[in-house]
Amino acid sequence: MLISVVPVAIKSTEQKIINPEIYSQIANLELISRKILDGFLSGLHQSSFHGYNIEFAEHKQYVPGDNPSYIDWKLFARSGKLFSKKYLEERNMRTFFFLDNSASMGFGNPSKWNYSIITASTLSLLLLSKKDTVGLWLFNKEISSFLHPSGKRSYIRNICRFLEKAYPDGKTELGGSLFQLASNLKKRSLIILISDLFSDQESLFNAIRILSHKGHEIIVMHLLSNEELEFNYEGTKRIIDMETQEDILIDASYWRDYYKKTLSSNLNKFNEFFSKSSVDYMLVSTKVPIEKTLFNLLYRRKRGKVHVVLS
Repeated sequence: MLISVVPVAIKSTEQKIINPEIYSQIANLELISRKILDGFLSGLHQSSFHGYNIEFAEHKQYVPGDNPSYIDWKLFARSGKLFSKKYLEERNMRTFFFLDNSASMGFGNPSKWNYSIITASTLSLLLLSKKDTVGLWLFNKEISSFLHPSGKRSYIRNICRFLEKAYPDGKTELGGSLFQLASNLKKRSLIILISDLFSDQESLFNAIRILSHKGHEIIVMHLLSNEELEFNYEGTKRIIDMETQEDILIDASYWRDYYKKTLSSNLNKFNEFFSKSSVDYMLVSTKVPIEKTLFNLLYRRKRGKVHVVLS
């Protein structure tokens, strides 16, 4: 199989999955996010990982010699393991969503843009419920707009209104936008980048190196539509670049193998670079329900603000 989307451990027959058609029509982003989060939390408890809980706090595992007054005894009661809360006080990181709103994100059914803003708003709702601080940045050829970070639960309304007004437009310049972000973020932060990564790779990689060097933690959600992943087109098709409006006629059947080889090569480059850079990289298909994407993201986190601990 050419492309392997991250496997899911939740039993699909046991969780309440939102119909993906809802992703195509955004009427009330906050309501959609709350429904998806409810389904996600319900599925988490009903899954094969029953008995596990997502802890949104950083803890350092206790070792002899650490100050015992910082032991989190509540966490010990749930997990049977000793963790120090002192680590949390030392690493009070903020989370910033860095969303690609270039024209190419409007492609697909559901569109990558709708999928990305629902994912971001749902994760924001989850983080705010745990009293974490959340901010938002949008970019295309440069940073186009941003929302200052806040830790108030009610801030989810500001986030949803902000995202509901935005739309995909313009060309992508991911590397330059990340350089801008690096110069604006003064405090160490967790950055969740959601993009189709249709931009110059070397510029992107250089920007990631700078962000990592400055101590920022980075999660990359590489979002592609099912059409882009599978390329199941037949016959003569007109291919239009959504960012430049340039078009070309192709024989889809003839070009399919070349397209898939090129895509596979690019994905391998992303996997190799992000793995070496200690960046948490996920390839996400818009055909995968968002609840499953959230579960995959939270479960696979081995460092940073999200841990899976026995409860």
